[in-house]
Amino acid sequence: MVAVRAKDAGDPVLEVTADYLNISEFTVTGAIIGWWKAGIYLSHANHCSISDNIASNNFRGIDLSHSNKNTLTDNTVNSNSLHGIYLYSSSNNTLTNNTVNSNDYGIGMSPSSSSSNWKGSIHRLPKRVNT
Repeated sequence: MVAVRAKDAGDPVLEVTADYLNISEFTVTGAIIGWWKAGIYLSHANHCSISDNIASNNFRGIDLSHSNKNTLTDNTVNSNSLHGIYLYSSSNNTLTNNTVNSNDYGIGMSPSSSSSNWKGSIHRLPKRVNT
C-alpha cells in the first residue's frame, strides 16, 4: 500500500482524466478544502478500475464526475467530510464490495447519473443518507 497525501488541501490527492487506467493499493488523504476535492477524483475518465484503496480524511473519498463504465472494487472509504463515494453525471459504473462508513453521507449520486450497480458494498450511515 502506497500512502499519498494531497500536496495542497485544495487539490485532489489523485486526479484521473484519462481512460482505461487502474488505480490500486493507495491510501489517499488530505484533500479537504473545496467542493470537488477528493482522495480519488475521476473527471471525464471512462473504463477505469479503482480497487483495493483506502480513501479517508478528504472532503469526498472517491468522486466520479462525467465518468462512465468504471469499476470500484474492494475500497475502504471512511471518515470523509461529505460523501464516501459520489457519482456526478456518471453512468454505467459498478461498485462491488466497497466498505463505506463514518462519512457525512455514504454513497451518493446526482439525478443525472444512471444505470450504476452497487453489489455487496457495505454502506454504514452514522450521520445522513443521500442516494
